[in-house]
Amino acid sequence: MIIFLNFAPIEFMGGAEKWMLETAKEVNKKEHTIIVDVSAYIANIYGKLVLKRDFKSHSEELVRKVSPERLTLKIRSFIPYTKQWRETKNTFKKSRIVYSKFEILEILICLYFGGLNIFKKTVAGIILSPQYYSSETFFQKIHNLLYSSSLYRFFLRNSYKVHVLNKRDEIYLKTKFNLGKITYIPLGVAIPIIKSKSDIRRKKNELQIIFVGELSFRKGIDTLCEIIINSPKKFIFNIIGDGPMKKNIIGLTRTNKNYHYYGYVDNKELSKIYAKCDVIVFPSRAESFGLAMVEAASYGLRIVNSKEVSLNLPSYIEHTINERNPKKYLLELEKILVEKKNNKIQRDKIRQYTIDNFSVTVANSIFMKKILDF
Repeated sequence: MIIFLNFAPIEFMGGAEKWMLETAKEVNKKEHTIIVDVSAYIANIYGKLVLKRDFKSHSEELVRKVSPERLTLKIRSFIPYTKQWRETKNTFKKSRIVYSKFEILEILICLYFGGLNIFKKTVAGIILSPQYYSSETFFQKIHNLLYSSSLYRFFLRNSYKVHVLNKRDEIYLKTKFNLGKITYIPLGVAIPIIKSKSDIRRKKNELQIIFVGELSFRKGIDTLCEIIINSPKKFIFNIIGDGPMKKNIIGLTRTNKNYHYYGYVDNKELSKIYAKCDVIVFPSRAESFGLAMVEAASYGLRIVNSKEVSLNLPSYIEHTINERNPKKYLLELEKILVEKKNNKIQRDKIRQYTIDNFSVTVANSIFMKKILDF
């Protein structure tokens, strides 16, 4: 039996939750798989006290339809000798591998229900980058302190395997903690079926831009707002997501008519919006793997991102901005618009690169073999 452990409720359906749900579905075809998460009530206590946000449910029906077996931890699950506590301890005991999103709360859950021995069969999934490489806020500095501590190193070193999603985190962990058992495997995305070019009408004199993600400071929403405020009318922004800075985004409607805010959308609607866009802007401050960027590339979109989240992709795909300056982003977007007018976006080439390197078929095959020992 394999456990996928994630503190946030799966219905939150952020990038990590989407990937974990889809991967657990595939793994469940080969071996009994259980998703372990916590109730929205518990998650929101932590969210309000520490993160100043709620973990909103975005896709309860989808999770019910496609999820493998699921164990949601509630208050009684943490009370010793209750039925729920015994069930949870027994689940961890019976598991062959625990794949954990390896943040502090997941580590504590593993420790509480499995003791130190649980780490001998735990894969440390570094899904959130262990460091803010340009820390600015008090919370980010505390994060960096915790994830560079000797205690964190202890748990990493005692884990069965360490799975990283990018070379930047691999180098950091090897240098900082002298870890040798690190496996680098990026996440995979489902490659969409694209309509013929004649079915998608694109205006050459405007640039359709998309952002997909949580509306938070960590995701660079403050920078995104400045980009929108200073952008010309020929830049059309499509904002997808929800989060604590939602009011900042909605407030722009009073002064800026060149953008659309959709809120949280399902995969079908998201696919339609990706298909009409030319470029994704992603000014995030910390990511192990910005899944939205690769999703966008699977539709042939260019990527304009921050140096903190660069995927080191070829220059015909990715354009990385080395400072948090909205004008630098706008200059890069202007260059892409010129290329669009001259038919030099190379959508087919971008899609093919994504298929060859990030398709879910390729990524899952490697993940199951190298991480789950199939």
